[in-house]
Amino acid sequence: MSVRHRLAVVVAAAAVLSGALVGTAGPASAGPPASTFGCQPTFATLDPAGSLDERIAVHENVTATPWTDGVAHHSGVSTMSSMSSTHLESSDRWYFRSLMVRNGSLTHAMTSYPNGNPELRSTTLRQYGRGWAPVTRLVDATDRGTAVTKNGYLYALNPTAGTLARYRVVEGRSFGDLTVTSAGSAAGYGGFRGLTLAYRLRAGYAGVADVLLATTRAGALYQITISNTAAYAPKLTLLRASSWTFDQLAVVQCDSSAALLGVRTATDEASLYRVDSFAGTSSVIRGYGRFGTAPWTATSTVGSWYGMSGPSRW
Repeated sequence: MSVRHRLAVVVAAAAVLSGALVGTAGPASAGPPASTFGCQPTFATLDPAGSLDERIAVHENVTATPWTDGVAHHSGVSTMSSMSSTHLESSDRWYFRSLMVRNGSLTHAMTSYPNGNPELRSTTLRQYGRGWAPVTRLVDATDRGTAVTKNGYLYALNPTAGTLARYRVVEGRSFGDLTVTSAGSAAGYGGFRGLTLAYRLRAGYAGVADVLLATTRAGALYQITISNTAAYAPKLTLLRASSWTFDQLAVVQCDSSAALLGVRTATDEASLYRVDSFAGTSSVIRGYGRFGTAPWTATSTVGSWYGMSGPSRW
């Protein structure tokens, strides 16, 4: 967890009075503390009014209603990828970045502010082509722990066309300036709904790949493994055959496990899980119940991670 997140939780009670954070912690006995769960998961959400927020789990009870920390405001966004944040010492600024479909265009949104002074935040939007309106889910696997620049693949789910497309993303010219090129498309995804990055197998190690989690309209949960070194050919592995009727999924690293949030938009409910192993139908997935007691009304729910490093395995 970042220093920023740790401080956010420590000063939460005082911050609520000043309006910096919003949230009501549930009873400590209602759910496990972060020390037992394995981490203090943080997700990012976009609400119907366009508010982009971090949802920070309560340390004493990770299933209580999370603290809400405002990041930015975006209009016209139909879906977005995970949000990464980092503090650059060279400029002493915080940066929050996400790829999103905004007004039918693929858009890179970057909000920044001077360290300790979020009132001076500014947002830069860069578009990368139109025709993205049919895309319902974006998965960004371009963030790396070894560098602050993006380099990897972006995945776009288009249920209308029945495709899962891949795009190569390189950030080589300047910070925030991306090059996005098509890198393949696979058919057979018309029945898929939720999609998120489970983890990356890092470059330089055997089996380097992007590993996604996906749900279907029929309630199945799949693992999708995509090699980074071979031709684009996603491999589907069934994890659960039924009851996973979530249309939004989000994952954050949780020590050696993964914190997984499943959202049912129709009922405004979010459920928290911990994935301890990925082994087909024998995968160990532990359910912890609802994530907060308030209605979960976010139009997009994604992972939020610090240091430009998404979920990964070596």
